[in-house]
Amino acid sequence: MKRLFIHSPLFRIVCPLVYGVVVYLLVLLVFDTISQLSENFFSQEVLLCIILTYLLSESLRLMIILLDKYYPLEKNVRARIALQVGVNLLCTLLVISGGVAIYFVFILKYSSFSAELLTLNSIYVITSLFYTMLYLSVYYLNRHNKTTLQKEKALRQRMESQLQQLTKEVNPELLYNSLETLIVLTHQDACQAEQFIDRLSLVYRYYLDQKYKELTVLQHEIEAVQHLVYVYNKRHEEAIHFHVNLTVEESALLIIPGTLLELIENAILTTMISSNNPLEIDAYTESDCFVLAYQRRDKLMPRAYQSRSIEEMIQAYTFFTDRPLLCQSSEEESVIKIPLLQTQPDQTVISAHKANLLAI
Repeated sequence: MKRLFIHSPLFRIVCPLVYGVVVYLLVLLVFDTISQLSENFFSQEVLLCIILTYLLSESLRLMIILLDKYYPLEKNVRARIALQVGVNLLCTLLVISGGVAIYFVFILKYSSFSAELLTLNSIYVITSLFYTMLYLSVYYLNRHNKTTLQKEKALRQRMESQLQQLTKEVNPELLYNSLETLIVLTHQDACQAEQFIDRLSLVYRYYLDQKYKELTVLQHEIEAVQHLVYVYNKRHEEAIHFHVNLTVEESALLIIPGTLLELIENAILTTMISSNNPLEIDAYTESDCFVLAYQRRDKLMPRAYQSRSIEEMIQAYTFFTDRPLLCQSSEEESVIKIPLLQTQPDQTVISAHKANLLAI
């Protein structure tokens, strides 16, 4: 509450000064003496209006502070608003009536000032209502902005958590399958076993190198995929073929680290592969997307967390671009389109994405 405009020192000093002069002009209009403005502008009445405005402003501010302390808006909104209006109106009548009475009785020595009292009370009562409305409006605007920022922060943290989970997780199936393959190769060919360990280490090294990065160059991801395919080919007797068709410019575009590794591994682990029916994976670009296409021969037992990984990947890409990651499957073929990113994500896209998140 300390950040509201009514607590600003600049507002408390400047506003009564300016508004007091406005009230004085209104009084002159009411009594039809505006023609005397040039003669009486620096008269005592101007000072009276400024002082009354200052006293009323500070009194209303004090009432708000006390009500915020002993009866906050969160307790009962309707009752607090009614109480705020009533207290402010009563405070206005007391401050203005008392100030006007002191000025006319003790300074001007007048005993009859009912017209002036009615006029000033009417002006300041309306002022009090506008003051209360402005305070409540700013209060609710600040609370709405605070709630919006909290939602955005929570959604951003959730999105970053999904992104980190996608880039940091290493499938345990890769480790277990690789160890089984390594045991077999160790007994068959020590040289191949050594090469297998080197390729497997390159895959894990890539995971570690990209652990704290949000984006990586497509070429680096493809190189890691080639090492991954080599590792799985030792288990499937070279029946996995990964064909890539890229230009130099396309290979310099960016994707989220681990995307291709996860998708290629999903394809390998969910497809029946044999020497007679190899897995042919074609990779190429199409309309700013990197496309993976392969024939479907689904295993009888699908991976338990495959759909979860794909969903997390789709959510992660929505943080960087408005072009979604698409997974299209027919009875014969699976096609996955991965949006390729520029060096820096488009700020307009990010702003639009935040607006969409806040609308959830």
